[in-house]
Amino acid sequence: MRVNETEVPVDGLECAREEDEIATERLVEDHVEVRSEALEIPREGLVRGERRRPQRMTATMLVSTIPKFSLNPEVMGAIVHAARTARRKTLDDAHLMAALARVGSVAQALGATGVDLVELEGGLARLLAAQPKRPWYALVATASRPLEEVSRLAQRAGLGELSGPFAFASFAALSKNAALLQCLADAGFSLLRFRRHVAHGSAVDVDDDVDGPVRIVLHNDPFTTQEFVIDLLTSVCRCDLATATGLMTRVHVDGRGELRSMPPSEAGAVIAEIRARASAAGFPLRAVVQRAQ
Repeated sequence: MRVNETEVPVDGLECAREEDEIATERLVEDHVEVRSEALEIPREGLVRGERRRPQRMTATMLVSTIPKFSLNPEVMGAIVHAARTARRKTLDDAHLMAALARVGSVAQALGATGVDLVELEGGLARLLAAQPKRPWYALVATASRPLEEVSRLAQRAGLGELSGPFAFASFAALSKNAALLQCLADAGFSLLRFRRHVAHGSAVDVDDDVDGPVRIVLHNDPFTTQEFVIDLLTSVCRCDLATATGLMTRVHVDGRGELRSMPPSEAGAVIAEIRARASAAGFPLRAVVQRAQ
């Protein structure tokens, strides 16, 4: 489960390992530096239009804006590629998602969830080609904020590193770029389906068909928030707050947690409500009915 945003302060999150930082620095040093256009910003004492020395924007600077965290080498490579393709344009989430879509693990997950990879690649290429050049007064990069937020989400989910599939799913969830979201939809992308594949792979929910008592089992995933699970347990399963919090913690720590024993008829209604509410919220929460031991 993902820790709620208000529960974990950003300061003090130290997840980077020394070897990861060294590897990141070497990888960035081996790649390209992106220079912005000369800025024509007048300042006191200068004639209007006089050019300052060109400002520089590197992938190292972009990575340095996010919390200390272990970046998957594929993600680091995608950041560098995005910086290369954004010359003289604003580096935003569209560039990052287009670069991530080329990563092997992301492309595999997209294909497994029914996305037309050819259509997606073509649509993203057209989207980036149509992006206007960056005005002299605009920021060089607007991608640092979503990248920072995606890294924080991975930390709250307890992930050891920021992987390509998780980053792609999180960028898609956070993006407010209507053209980018339409491009994804045109290629058959479904955020819920993609999240479910990233969290559970090809696992299928098969409920035990028995006459005796059964239990509902909840499985952990990196996208569903702890607050949402507690709300489900208190409102749908009628658990008190202490019981719901304890069960949520067990799911988060152990990877799964079992509800109380109940008749099959009651379990059927409860699990249908859990699945419906999770899907409506866009969370890939996996819940199955199993024979009570």
